[in-house]
Amino acid sequence: MIKAKYTVVLKSLMDEPTSKARLDEAMSTYPLYKSPNANASYIPSRDELNSKILNRYKYREIGFETPGRFIDELEIALNEIMPYYNQLFKSHDIMEQLDDPFGNVDIVETFEEETIGSATGNSKGTSTAKDETNTTANVENYNKHVKSDTPQGLLDITNKGIDSVSYASEVDFNHDSNTDTGKSTGESETSSNNESTSSSTGKTTHTMTKKGNQGVNTYAHDMKELRETFLNIVKDIIEDTRISELFMNIY
Repeated sequence: MIKAKYTVVLKSLMDEPTSKARLDEAMSTYPLYKSPNANASYIPSRDELNSKILNRYKYREIGFETPGRFIDELEIALNEIMPYYNQLFKSHDIMEQLDDPFGNVDIVETFEEETIGSATGNSKGTSTAKDETNTTANVENYNKHVKSDTPQGLLDITNKGIDSVSYASEVDFNHDSNTDTGKSTGESETSSNNESTSSSTGKTTHTMTKKGNQGVNTYAHDMKELRETFLNIVKDIIEDTRISELFMNIY
């Protein structure tokens, strides 16, 4: 056992089996944040945190007359301060899961645009049709008057053959030939007037996304603040006055 001047050195309690068992039990009751991320190495386990606290003060004399009182006070102090530090661990955990921990803008704007249109059309037209017909007719007239003392001789004479009759007693004949030509012309006109109307309605959705760093601070500045906030959580726990006041300030 390490010799102490006033009370007892913490390492003596750590080396003594009974006292060590009581220390381990007292330091197993305080709440400790557990990350859902299995790779969250930045959050210590209970054994790691306890070891760091004990190693920091192992050569310091306890500030109480008896080891039992000191162990009770240590358990009370850890249960008082750890809820606060657990929130820091949780915040650190959230920041680690962000795609851009330095982003300060994340806005999504959506709006709809409605368009209504109509169109009217009017068409007029006139069509003209002409019809022209030409006709030609040839007309021949044969007239005969025959008087004969021997009429039986005329029975086989055709109209055109009358010119060759030479044995009639008296013959009168007439042959007329006429050609008639005609032309007829017709014209018709048709008018049309058509009117049409159409309408249309449409909706368009627009989405605008703004995400990232707006440039209020530089990345270096933000990174420095992030490191100062989270990298010393364990150190802050160890140096918390609720723990340091449990020991004598005599070296």
